[in-house]
Amino acid sequence: MKKTNIPEFFPFSGQTCFLEGSSNLNDYIHGGFSDESRDKEASDVLKKLIEKYGIPKCGRNRATFISKYSVIKFPLNDDGETNNDMEAYFISDNTAKGKKIVLKGFTCIIQEKIIELSYPVDFTTLPEWTKNIDSGQVGYDHKGHIKAYDFADNINDLKNKKNKHKF
Repeated sequence: MKKTNIPEFFPFSGQTCFLEGSSNLNDYIHGGFSDESRDKEASDVLKKLIEKYGIPKCGRNRATFISKYSVIKFPLNDDGETNNDMEAYFISDNTAKGKKIVLKGFTCIIQEKIIELSYPVDFTTLPEWTKNIDSGQVGYDHKGHIKAYDFADNINDLKNKKNKHKF
């Protein structure tokens, strides 16, 4: 994964990795594929998604576009594609339901929309398994069930928990 040149004044909070309004992959802190020929193609797809859904929420590896009932997670780099693939195939009552889709050759996931909890997350009021989710990225589905919505980096931990007791 390559790292781009971001201006020193850019307000990086650890979660925000996007220069607002840009569809250029070079404007993402961790944006860019190992096969650089894919960068322009990804930028073109990002532009179309931004035109349709607006500015995405972004993490290290993916841009998340939000619609009324679902989200589309578009990869910003090779790790983002891996994350999407992993989340699409990990099924649990405690994770957002998702399905793998391919947009212009990029592995994406379309996932049910989860309402984020307010930060900081008070883990004392949540089930024990939520502590395994990176940065407390859990929230409620439309039925009020607590679910993880970004769990690709935690899948091995979750699989181990699932094998020991119901996850």
